Amino acid sequence: MVASVKDSENGSVIPIKIDRSPYFRKLESSELSGQLYYDRIINKYIQKISKQSRLHNPSSLAILKEGMKAVYGRRGILFCIDVEAWEVNTKIVTELGIAIFDPRKQANALMPNITLIHIIIRENMKRKNGRFVPEHSHNYNGKTTYILSQVEAVKFVQSLIQYYFIDLLHKRQCYLVGHDVRGDIEWMRKLGIHFPKDTSSLDTQKIYAASHGMNGASLKNALRSADIPHAFLHNAGNDAYYTLVLALRLCDPQSRALSTLDKPHPVLPKKKLRPNCSEGEFIDSAEALISRLYVQEYKSDEVYDSDDEEEVSL
Repeated sequence: MVASVKDSENGSVIPIKIDRSPYFRKLESSELSGQLYYDRIINKYIQKISKQSRLHNPSSLAILKEGMKAVYGRRGILFCIDVEAWEVNTKIVTELGIAIFDPRKQANALMPNITLIHIIIRENMKRKNGRFVPEHSHNYNGKTTYILSQVEAVKFVQSLIQYYFIDLLHKRQCYLVGHDVRGDIEWMRKLGIHFPKDTSSLDTQKIYAASHGMNGASLKNALRSADIPHAFLHNAGNDAYYTLVLALRLCDPQSRALSTLDKPHPVLPKKKLRPNCSEGEFIDSAEALISRLYVQEYKSDEVYDSDDEEEVSL
């Protein structure tokens, strides 16, 4: 049952209690498993790539390893939130996006189930971007966009924070995920949304920069480097989803190896394109494409092979 409470007299938001709803009660019956198995894969991968130039720095290696333990190790829930603001007055929020990966009940799932939420602020619907920032508020790639007043949107988000970051505190850790987390927290604070002071976080910008440097560490560039197809960035729902998927890719040692994410990629010169042709790279032959995709990118001595890992009982 979901308990509803009225707003406090001083104007602060009192979150709705959702912890006893059937959905969350079912999730809380699951237990963590396989930690030894995941840790061994992580440790072996870190040892193998530690000679990479940027990761040779102990602090960079630590950032990547801690991210892997949290994400690949299924140690906690990943809660990503994104904000879009009006370009004319950035104090005015137009959209909120949330993506949540909860490993409970899906620790062995091949395809992660991610909860997706996209909210448009009702009173700011007519305030559109497009001059300085792309306008994609109606290009949400997910299923449903919800239109709420700012007061109700704030109450809704604060209720989720109450459950994931406070009610679950002694049962399961929850990580706030973002591409520049500090900026996201500041946006939330201005809206009247607050996270606990001791909130654990995973910053995909820092994790990406650990192996690629801060130069060009935008969400778009990180997604391209990680070979994650994406569309309509600057929609809060899409950005939250792609940031969460980026965290899963960056913190998965097996996925990193298969995508050659730890191998330096040369900056290729831009090709001259035919008129009305979308950006692409012209390849002369099928053999050249096969060589590019399956030979040049993958050398046996540079790819981590999980088959080398000794069997570990789950």
